Amino acid sequence: MIVVPTRRLRWLSLIYGVVILLWLSREDNDVAGVAGLGCGLTVLLLVHSATGRLGGRPIPSTYVLIGAVVLGLLAGLGTAVITTGLMVFKNALHAHLYLDYPPHIVLGILQRAPVWGLAGGLMGLGMALAWCAVRREAAVKAADGGCVS
Repeated sequence: MIVVPTRRLRWLSLIYGVVILLWLSREDNDVAGVAGLGCGLTVLLLVHSATGRLGGRPIPSTYVLIGAVVLGLLAGLGTAVITTGLMVFKNALHAHLYLDYPPHIVLGILQRAPVWGLAGGLMGLGMALAWCAVRREAAVKAADGGCVS
């Protein structure tokens, strides 16, 4: 079952918005930092979307594997797109003669989108398989009376 959004998720969203506003005011051109912010924002949006649509409903375990792969794929692709958007927004906001993120760096992030999507899908698959293994192990222990063999 997916948990319905709580106050913690709302507070996390507000804090993340403050972090992005503070990042926008800094004069830096670190690609790893903006990629981390893009990944965090993507995951936050996916969590909001998943809990908003599926919150409080039980999900059959047959859909967990497919859902995790799709969410991972969306996380990888979304990270590239949102990272690019953050870079372009910061460039437009600062409007220097020399951009914080030159066009070849911005386009380089977009070129990596398919690879990041594949990586996200594989990470989702790995997490789903680990989740299934832990649940299966817990079910076996419960059936044996909780004894560890």
